[in-house]
Amino acid sequence: MSADAADVDGDELSYLWEGPGSIADQTAATTSVSDLSVGTHTFTVTVSDGTEEVTSSVTVTVTEQIEAVNHAPTAEASVNSAQVVEGSSITLSADAADVDGDELSYLWEGPGSIADQTAATTSVSGLSAGRVFIEYEKYCRELVRPSGFEPPTFGPGHRE
Repeated sequence: MSADAADVDGDELSYLWEGPGSIADQTAATTSVSDLSVGTHTFTVTVSDGTEEVTSSVTVTVTEQIEAVNHAPTAEASVNSAQVVEGSSITLSADAADVDGDELSYLWEGPGSIADQTAATTSVSGLSAGRVFIEYEKYCRELVRPSGFEPPTFGPGHRE
């Protein structure tokens, strides 16, 4: 808060702020207030030149701070080939989004040698015979790990 005051005689001015909460400096032309509760509050400043004084008021409304709701991201995993020859490599891709605009992180887990476990797209080599893609698809539930949020929702075609 600040008081803009002048004296036509050039006399030195003093200030006195009054109101609720904790006023940082009650005798300054500019000050701040903390510890206000939710509601409407009036602050009054009295400005004096030692002989004459004038008062002015300002009303401040404090509203309740609403915590932002953070939504879980969505993710859909895909592979470049559902069938692969043993010893070949595959490419895994994650298409993920967050409606809140939060930064996402990735973690791929599964069989074989994963080139970059934290990339949205990565390659996997050293796979042995079996239903590798289905195993990877099961691991995709862990694909996006935002701290403190529910697991992601998967798109159409997700198999257990």
